[in-house]
Amino acid sequence: MNKDNSTNKIDIVKLLLWLSVFLIAIFSLSALLIIPSVNKLKIANEVLSSSNSKLSQNKGKLDNIDRQLNEYLAENKTNLDKIHNDFDIEKFKNHCKTFFDDVKLDKNVDFNEEYVSYQLFVSTKITSPAIFYNFIDSLENYPNILRVHFPIILKSEKDLIKAQFNLQVYKR
Repeated sequence: MNKDNSTNKIDIVKLLLWLSVFLIAIFSLSALLIIPSVNKLKIANEVLSSSNSKLSQNKGKLDNIDRQLNEYLAENKTNLDKIHNDFDIEKFKNHCKTFFDDVKLDKNVDFNEEYVSYQLFVSTKITSPAIFYNFIDSLENYPNILRVHFPIILKSEKDLIKAQFNLQVYKR
């Protein structure tokens, strides 16, 4: 058989030189591709850390606002329930008659969407205005949100005290 002598013709120095040129070219091309990606990765990490910082700040603010909202809802649960109740004029007149003898309720022409305004005329036989103040205190337990507006006019006629005031009924 023939003996292969092709390995004798290989020049090791040339082979190492070409191998080193090839490896330098591969590493150079790899470095040219990796370096821009590393810079983009650094920028992306900075943006991510900044976004995470802002997210944690906003989460803290949101938690604070959520806590305040829950406190507000807990404190004002009765008023929030009252604002959804329909206002029944006859029921309110009956409530007023527990304090006053003669009650007249007129709806004012000028009202907006947040509330309806009523003019309440009351005449009763009382010896002191304390009954009027008891009536105002009773409005807090009424199933609607009511607000008495000034001027409150109290007139005395013989044994009768007549009262006139504006009342606003808040509705939703």
